Amino acid sequence: MIGRVGHRSAHSLGRRVLYALRAFFLGGVSKGQAVYFVNHRGHRYKRVVFGDSHQAEKVERTLHEVAVRSAVPRLILCHEREVWVEFVEGRPLDPASSADLELLMHFYAELYRGGARSVPLADTPWHARLANDLWFLERAGVLSSGRVVEIARCGEELEPTTVWLGFDYVDPVVKNFIVAADGLKAIDIESFQAEQLLGTGIAKAGIHFPGFESAAFIDGMVEAGAPDFRAQQRYVELCFLAGWTKRKLLTGKQRYVQPERFDGFR
Repeated sequence: MIGRVGHRSAHSLGRRVLYALRAFFLGGVSKGQAVYFVNHRGHRYKRVVFGDSHQAEKVERTLHEVAVRSAVPRLILCHEREVWVEFVEGRPLDPASSADLELLMHFYAELYRGGARSVPLADTPWHARLANDLWFLERAGVLSSGRVVEIARCGEELEPTTVWLGFDYVDPVVKNFIVAADGLKAIDIESFQAEQLLGTGIAKAGIHFPGFESAAFIDGMVEAGAPDFRAQQRYVELCFLAGWTKRKLLTGKQRYVQPERFDGFR
């Protein structure tokens, strides 16, 4: 018999209703997928339902392509707009643990090593996206016009001539990792993204993990075989911060919209 795990499904449904109401009343965007946990013959699976089949197929393709296979939950099925994966048992990642951070560092090093390529920044959309995100944050009243000019100037100074692109895990928060018996697992499957500026996931970890020392973490990644993307990291952090702040504003998560986060870019 196949059935939903009740309290988990109810929680997922409640979140979807909350996102929908937020989008309706605030005129913002809502989450594009729903998550269920399913029992079948004594085993549990995670069922992710996306907005359309294209999104599901994109996630399936990415899961097949990422190099860090040991950290990806086993793919069970991709059908129409659904992706099913194994349910991973274990404990949450502890970012205060040096041993867990070592696991995370090797996870990112292997992920970045697979399929990375260096391209001219001018051949990518990232500079235009940064300019557009800053324009929106000014229009929305998050940043003053003078501050946007200052940040944009800083961005131009930070611009690398070439950038490393590749696979990244773009939502490194505690709940999206499980330390299982056979190692670290990244369980938020849609957070595996292709053609990203390498360092994007690390930039977000710097926001969510208290005391996270990104420079030492990246040094360890490079020593472990990741491409040496250190020269682009400050630029990546600015691109990430502008886009992330815009998304938080448009999803109604006002507590994350903190203009002082841009103070390091002058």
